[in-house]
Amino acid sequence: MSSPFQAPPTSLESASSGPVFTPEDAEHLRILSIFYYILAGLGFLFGSIPLFHMAIGATIVLAPQIFEQSGHQPTDPLRVFGAALFCFGAAFILIAWTLAGLQLYAGRCLAAHRKHTFCTVMAAVNCAWFPLGTVLGVFSLIVLVRPRVKARFQQACPKPFG
Repeated sequence: MSSPFQAPPTSLESASSGPVFTPEDAEHLRILSIFYYILAGLGFLFGSIPLFHMAIGATIVLAPQIFEQSGHQPTDPLRVFGAALFCFGAAFILIAWTLAGLQLYAGRCLAAHRKHTFCTVMAAVNCAWFPLGTVLGVFSLIVLVRPRVKARFQQACPKPFG
């Protein structure tokens, strides 16, 4: 028997199971997952731009005679600059491709309604990448904080010890 102080369930709630996941919620998650895939693709694409810098840095280090001027020997600072150019390009690619891979995985998790915490963290990380990531991150957070969406994620992936 329900308490007289308890509000009756709304049309989105059943008396026993809590919030009901709606087709609109499923559609929102599906659209968000598609946009996560698109953002991941853009991340892989723009993260590949430093390949050009790495090629120039490797050329400076491995073939410095190309950069000789009127018979002067290439100096060590030139090689250090080439090595730095290569290393910074490699670090940028590593970070960009890692973030793009995480975006791709977050899109998969959104589509499968799994790993709510991971999806929420990725939505927050997206907010730092203005303008596309910010829009996607804000809309993702709006959808992910809904109680019925949280409940759906918990149904799809129950806790192992509880």
